[in-house]
Amino acid sequence: MARAKRNYVPKVKGCFECSQRRIDCDRTQPNCAKCVAKGINCSGLGPRYRFVDDITSSERRREARETLQSHLASPLPDEDHQSRTKDTAQFYTCAETKTDIDAFPTDHERMPTSSNTSNGRNDLDFQCTSLIQSGWAQVSWSASSSTPLRSNHEPSLIPTPPSDLIAAWQRYCLFYCKLTIVSNRLTKLIFPVSDHIAAELVVIDDHQNGWRYLILPIAHLDELVREAVLSASVFHFCANVKEKVFDPNIIYGNAIRRLRQRQNLEVYDTSGKQTVLLALLVLLATVIVNGSSDFPTVFNLLEAALTASGGEAAVEVGELGVFLVRQIRKFRGYAAPFLSQERGVTRLSLTASGGQEAADGWDCFKSYYALHPEYNQQMSLIYDLNQQACDIYVTRASMGVNGLPSSEPVAKFIRTLELLPPSSPGEHILVFAIFIVASESVLPEHQQYFTNVLLRHHQRNGFANILTALEHLKRSWSERSTIQDWTERLPQMQVFIV
Repeated sequence: MARAKRNYVPKVKGCFECSQRRIDCDRTQPNCAKCVAKGINCSGLGPRYRFVDDITSSERRREARETLQSHLASPLPDEDHQSRTKDTAQFYTCAETKTDIDAFPTDHERMPTSSNTSNGRNDLDFQCTSLIQSGWAQVSWSASSSTPLRSNHEPSLIPTPPSDLIAAWQRYCLFYCKLTIVSNRLTKLIFPVSDHIAAELVVIDDHQNGWRYLILPIAHLDELVREAVLSASVFHFCANVKEKVFDPNIIYGNAIRRLRQRQNLEVYDTSGKQTVLLALLVLLATVIVNGSSDFPTVFNLLEAALTASGGEAAVEVGELGVFLVRQIRKFRGYAAPFLSQERGVTRLSLTASGGQEAADGWDCFKSYYALHPEYNQQMSLIYDLNQQACDIYVTRASMGVNGLPSSEPVAKFIRTLELLPPSSPGEHILVFAIFIVASESVLPEHQQYFTNVLLRHHQRNGFANILTALEHLKRSWSERSTIQDWTERLPQMQVFIV
């Protein structure tokens, strides 16, 4: 009996490399997963012209979309990727260069992440990357007499992207990360990630939020900033979704590799230096999101890059420069107690005293205070709470090991905090102050109160650094004999609680 004919299955048009190997391409963009798994440079599917003509009738927006489409169709540069073994096929290997930043390990160390079981699930199901800090700290931004290079954008001419263009960039996150098995539910979850993170990094989330309207357009054009933005988004996505679709360390490793290629800041003009600083600022946000111990090295590298760029005066050019300087000043104050006790006392004593010298660290806060007079009452409470927290820190550090804990300043802080209704505008920036005061608390009712407040903040933003803060607090509270030393122990965390 003759064999029945097979049903006709049309050939799927894929990449050239898969056709030469006579296998069906999975059509993943910008590089198919089958080529990536074999370490082959995939040429991709090429440009797709469907729906291009009816995107919009506006010529200006059409050109913007065509520019974005060219980025969507461009493959990931693989010229400096090394061949990957079977055990490490899921990681990108950093390129070898003859610079001081080569102290980066190829295989990143793993830092155990904490899990929150109070709500019945593990909030962190992946392992965060923890780089050997000497790899960051020993970076030398070398000088060069080369002609300065022009960057791809002018800081004063950054356009505000329309909402649909941002959505297209977020779809690019999916293709770029090679999510071949993403369900529709996961696809919907990743779209608001960048907006969610941006909202947590400013006092009031409005049209002036530079983490959205300045950084995202630059991420369209600059690969280093794009990798840094994707790192924060992907870490946040993986930490808050149970299904582990991919490893976020892939994008994190790419950001580090591209940072190596730009360590010679002297060859760039002001705009190019601002781009490197912007990428480092976003990487600082990444270590806030994932609670990584890379925080000291990322922050010190940001300060070193700022110094090599000529300082704040040289960088504060255009709208992007003003944004960069304000954010660096803000994080410099928050980061001080987590770097050393001496730096913490120096910086926080300025805020505790309320003098004019503390003004530079509150530039970002004051700008929103002026823009939103309707929230002046809430923002005054927020500033008062931060001032109380700084005063508690400075007092404890000055008293040293001989000082006895006092519950009255903690009780005053709680009374003031209860005047601020939950979900008030700007409440999310109090994580730092709450953690500082919680470290001083000794009464069980106060400790339980701060635990509940921090858990509520974590439920809102999903940042892993809050879980690390809770674990640190529980250890400190259980060691009553050394509780007066908590200001000296904060730098040992190597995590940015803000």
